[in-house]
Amino acid sequence: MNKAPLIFKSISIINFGGYFGESNAKFPLGDRNIMVVQGRNTGGKTSFLNALKWCLYGEVGNRAENQIPLTQLFNSNALLDGEDAMKVEVEAIIKEEPFTISRVAKRKYPNSKPTSNNDFAVQFIVKKDGQVLSEDASNRIINRIAPKIISQFFLFDGELLKEYEDLIEKRNRRSTYQLTEAIEDVLGLPALKTATRFLEKAENFADRNVSQKAQSKTQTKNLSVKLDTLTTQRDEAANALQKNELKLEELERKKSSLEKEVHKEREMDVLRGKINANKEQREKLARQIDETKEKLNTLTSLAWKDGLYLALENKHKTLEKEQDALSDQHESFIVQEHEFSALQEIISSRHCNACDQDVSGASFEKILSKFELMTQSREKRKAQHEALQEKTYQARKVRELLNQVKPVSDQYGTQYGLMLQQINELSRLSDDHDRMKAESQNEDLEAVRKRRLDLEQTVEEIGVLKSHINSLSCSISEHDRNIEQLIREIQSKEDSEEVEVATNIKKKIETLKKIFEVGRGQLREEMRKHVQDYASRAYKAMIHEGDHENVLISPENFELSIVNSRGRHVTEPSSGATQVLALALIVALGKAGREIGPIVMDSPFGRLDESHRERVLRYLTRQASQLVLLYHSGELQPSTLNTVQTRIGCKYTILKEAEGRSKLKEGEL
Repeated sequence: MNKAPLIFKSISIINFGGYFGESNAKFPLGDRNIMVVQGRNTGGKTSFLNALKWCLYGEVGNRAENQIPLTQLFNSNALLDGEDAMKVEVEAIIKEEPFTISRVAKRKYPNSKPTSNNDFAVQFIVKKDGQVLSEDASNRIINRIAPKIISQFFLFDGELLKEYEDLIEKRNRRSTYQLTEAIEDVLGLPALKTATRFLEKAENFADRNVSQKAQSKTQTKNLSVKLDTLTTQRDEAANALQKNELKLEELERKKSSLEKEVHKEREMDVLRGKINANKEQREKLARQIDETKEKLNTLTSLAWKDGLYLALENKHKTLEKEQDALSDQHESFIVQEHEFSALQEIISSRHCNACDQDVSGASFEKILSKFELMTQSREKRKAQHEALQEKTYQARKVRELLNQVKPVSDQYGTQYGLMLQQINELSRLSDDHDRMKAESQNEDLEAVRKRRLDLEQTVEEIGVLKSHINSLSCSISEHDRNIEQLIREIQSKEDSEEVEVATNIKKKIETLKKIFEVGRGQLREEMRKHVQDYASRAYKAMIHEGDHENVLISPENFELSIVNSRGRHVTEPSSGATQVLALALIVALGKAGREIGPIVMDSPFGRLDESHRERVLRYLTRQASQLVLLYHSGELQPSTLNTVQTRIGCKYTILKEAEGRSKLKEGEL
């Protein structure tokens, strides 16, 4: 059995998203670990992915990172039909033990239309070996195996790749704070940060302990009061620093979210421009189709020419045959006419010029007899000659008519083929228009203005807060130096065992704190190198750019760059290379960080050519315990899937009967 921490066995989706009624699917197990789910755009691919997210975490974010309300997750047709529950149930194997995870949202008021999340009662149930676990235990199971913050690394759609692509050198147009934070979490780095904060509190406690011990001695009492005051001031500064750091993290997240929304607004502006251009193209094409139809109507009215042309062509062929026959006879006529003239001259002169002899007697009689016979047939020969001339004349006239009467069938076929191409192109443009229209958002201009103003204010607030944090850090450092000085003075004036013990405890805590601070930096750097190494290998396995050699990851913010075989940075990688690099980072994080097991991908191959798709598909198959591909027909051709046919464990098609009425249908392997 596969020993991945999490393995999906089956899923049941009831009245969720685009799925009306109940749809079921089984996930592949063992070596045939690929599950392919094909569906049209808006057919239910994203709903399948969101069903998994909602079942595990109880919430689903849209691409603007806003939570989708239950009223939108609940199937619209099911609501209209009065269905009272939406449910997703997943059977899984968690650390080799069977679990059933289910989440159901029931309408509190079945007779009225729900308008908010408060109109639903939501239950989250996890069963282990058939036994229902408590809600706390259920949440601990999920958070331990696949916490929500790292779900984006194994449950993601193609849009997520854009966020990873923003990490690529010279492409990060917007903040990647949230993504960088998630990457650090998947690598387990926040745990050390938490430990460091705990040690800071312990250090403050140790300072107070030294102060308390010193207060019991007369000669150090004044110093202990000063130490206590400094420790209190340092504690206040440290607490303020921690609060400000937490506020800074919140502001950074807010800034990142606002930047994404503003960036999305710009994308919407571009998309609206494309929609307008698409409209102009469709209008132009519609006019061209009308012009082509008009030409076809004109050609149809001239179709009689084709019939006339065919009749004239047949007539011309008949005349040519008759001409050929008469031409053969005409050659004989010329020879006989020549002989007739010669005989006529001999009879007239009784002398043969050819042999230069006189002709008389029997020879003359013989010539005279032959001449009489030829005279009798001469009229027939003349008639044949005249007939040939007539046929030649007729053939010439018919040819002239043929040259004037042009057939229109070829032109009609050409124009008809052109019209079909124009109609197909118009259909494609209409599909593009519908897709772009679905993606576009009709934003309130005032809301957009406020959002951009909010972003400006947030950036300004972050700047002020960073300055304040820096000031607090300097103040804390100054307090630490003064505290150290006071402790040394106390030690020099009071040779107390209690003070010495308290001081030694403080020193050990300080040493431990420094070890953790250094260790956190070292671990981050070590993990970065591991991720960089894995990402390089994954990238080279999936890319067909032979000149691309390695991947480099920035120590500061996980910014990515590609290095070619000459050691130079690839400053303008292609969109395909960018997408492959983003996928390579995801694979690397899974290898170097917290392994989950399955990878579920919705429309991941949008900008990859066929060769890249095959290489990526073959590689990902070997990296995940289960690989679920949600795609439309334009993304993966049968020939591409054939390259991993032996690894495909199950196939499903999303059948969309109507809007909001999709079903999963299992297909044959």
